[in-house]
Formats: sequence, structure tokens, C-alpha cells
Amino acid sequence: MRNLLPFIRKELRAYFYSPIAYIVAGVFLGLTGFFFFSSIQSFSMQAIQFSGSSEEVSGFNPTNVIMKGLFRSMGTIFVLLTPLITMRLIAEEKRAKTMELLMTSPLSITTILAGKFIAAVIIYSLIIFSTIYMPLTLEYFSSISWPHIFSAYLGLILIGMAM
Repeated sequence: MRNLLPFIRKELRAYFYSPIAYIVAGVFLGLTGFFFFSSIQSFSMQAIQFSGSSEEVSGFNPTNVIMKGLFRSMGTIFVLLTPLITMRLIAEEKRAKTMELLMTSPLSITTILAGKFIAAVIIYSLIIFSTIYMPLTLEYFSSISWPHIFSAYLGLILIGMAM
């Protein structure tokens, strides 16, 4: 297992040298930004409509209305985009004709699989955590429930690890 860290670094370099991580991140952030903007517009329109009524609406806060739907859409988007991250793990080795070299190296199969898995999870986590500006923006203009936000991020990471 002492060879695991250098192997993870090699895999991460391969991700950052190829355009696939940037394409996946760009598509994900573009779609998520669109959903975030749409959710804020919808929340604003509902807030204007509710301001005219004298009733108190329970559960109408930015965490429930905006972020809950946004995290659901993030999970759905990554169901479609995760294969783009993971497909290259073994296929790139075969394409570059380094699979035989990798299999005959002193690394165990467990180290190879763990290194590739951890590198994919790191890339996935970086893309997920690049959306932290969304709850921070909402926190600046209103108040949100940070325990719910952190648990949603943890849930997204666990979904990504399962995929």
C-alpha cells in the first residue's frame, strides 16, 4: 500500500492533462448554475406571491426551496456525467498500451483499483465542492441551514462513490 499515493498522483495528473475532467466540470457547473438561477427566480416569484397573503407559510425558506431541489438535480446530472469520469480509468490504459506494463508492475491489483477509485473520487469531489459558492451566496442574502447543506454535500459524495 506504500505505492498507493504515487499511483493516485499519477492518475490525478492523467485527469488534469486530459480535457475530460474540464469538460465534465464545465457541463456540470453550467447545468447546475442554470438550475440555481432558475430556483432563485422561482423562489423570488413565490416570495412575492406569498407576501400578499396574510398566512404564514411553513417550510418556505431558501434551504428547502432552492437548495433541496438543486442538490437533487446535482445528483441527477452526475448520474449522467460520472461515466465520463470513470470510463477512462481502464480504457485509457488499454488505448495507451500501458495495460501490460501496469499489470506486470510490482503494484497489486488492489493498489491499482484503489488508486484509480480514489483519484476518481477526488476529481468528483472537486467538481462537487466547486459549487460551494451557491450556498455562500444564499447565506449572504438570507440564512440557510448549514447542517442540511453539509449533509447534502456528504450525500452527493457518497452517491458519487457508489456510482
